Amino acid sequence: MRKEQDIFDDLAKLCSSPGYVHAIAYLCLRDTMVAYADEMKAKDLQHLFSMTRLVRTEISTLIGLLIKGEIDYTSPAPSVVQEYIKRTEALLEEMHHP
Repeated sequence: MRKEQDIFDDLAKLCSSPGYVHAIAYLCLRDTMVAYADEMKAKDLQHLFSMTRLVRTEISTLIGLLIKGEIDYTSPAPSVVQEYIKRTEALLEEMHHP
């Protein structure tokens, strides 16, 4: 079991990766956007209550770590963005459920 500070340090390093801003943009879209057609129904909101969804404080933390340094807007390959997302989710999971 790792210390919370070690996990947080890894998360901070990840957030300073080239093009990480695109991963945050994706996570924001995925976890806060509600898509519906014609009329909103309860099922349209269901994904907002998933345990895998990032909550506002987690997204704010990622953005805070990102802006601690100069933001690199490089557009990484989709596989790199996917790896950023996967690593972010793994680190947050490790932090919440040691």
